[in-house]
Amino acid sequence: MLVSVVICAYKRPDMLVEALDSLKEQSLSTDRFEVIVVDNNSGPPIPELVTKYVKTSGYELRYVLEKSQGISHARNSGVLAAKGEIIAFLDDDEVADENWLTAHLDVYHQVPDVSAIVGKALPLWESEAPKWLTDWRLIQELNMINWGDEVHRLTFRETLGTGNSSFRRELFDEMGMFDTSLAVGEDIDMQRRMEASDKLIYYTPYAVVHHHVKPERARKRHFYRTAFARGKQRASAAGRRRFDSLPDEVKPQGNTSQRLFQRAFVPIGYLTQQGLSEQGRVFLIRHVFYLWGFVYETIRTRLLRRPDPK
Repeated sequence: MLVSVVICAYKRPDMLVEALDSLKEQSLSTDRFEVIVVDNNSGPPIPELVTKYVKTSGYELRYVLEKSQGISHARNSGVLAAKGEIIAFLDDDEVADENWLTAHLDVYHQVPDVSAIVGKALPLWESEAPKWLTDWRLIQELNMINWGDEVHRLTFRETLGTGNSSFRRELFDEMGMFDTSLAVGEDIDMQRRMEASDKLIYYTPYAVVHHHVKPERARKRHFYRTAFARGKQRASAAGRRRFDSLPDEVKPQGNTSQRLFQRAFVPIGYLTQQGLSEQGRVFLIRHVFYLWGFVYETIRTRLLRRPDPK
């Protein structure tokens, strides 16, 4: 089973080298995977860097240029260029553990019907982590994934992060590619479509990557901006997710209105645990930005759908 590793790159040459170096150390034999760097129109030095790296990589490495800006465009180009039966995504600011690819393949062998797999993504702090930032519910907003220490099927509240994921190639033939109309949330959209078609998505804690966190991403305003964007993305998908075909252990409880009502009061339960600590205040303000983004996008979408007066 050949694996195509797709790395979407944009103006982070030093981190890209780290990602490529980590693939040299994979426990999986190099004749069982290829690597495709999709340059999302970065300009120098990415093309020259990849051309030079080919000579010392030790594995098959190819360069693809995608001029259309956006992560969905880049991921789709990687899928089209891939030769493998399994397509694995690694971000250019991540470093993979040596058993990363082996752990992904293990689940495909153990669960023959699985269509996609997501692994664990842990922070690689470039400076000391803020002392107030200790709760995983905030840390995961930095594109981290940690759904526990056991292999299992994703539940409703567990998300598919494409930065450490893999898919069967035929899934894209059947369901289509990543939605290029989305600026963010292409992974959530793909998860929604897979759930609606009753496709199996599994999590494995053994496929680990370490995700660089720049100092500016650990600042409070980053969490607020991210929350606003996530609220908008969730609003655009509201009402389109269908869960009737899901088994009880992964199906959300209640209807859409009940779930939105519960989400609106998430901070109350959190603050009873944390109090008005610095982290508690960040969580509360972040949630306000999330709801603001949700309401903003809901109103905007309904106005756009309103028929023109005759």
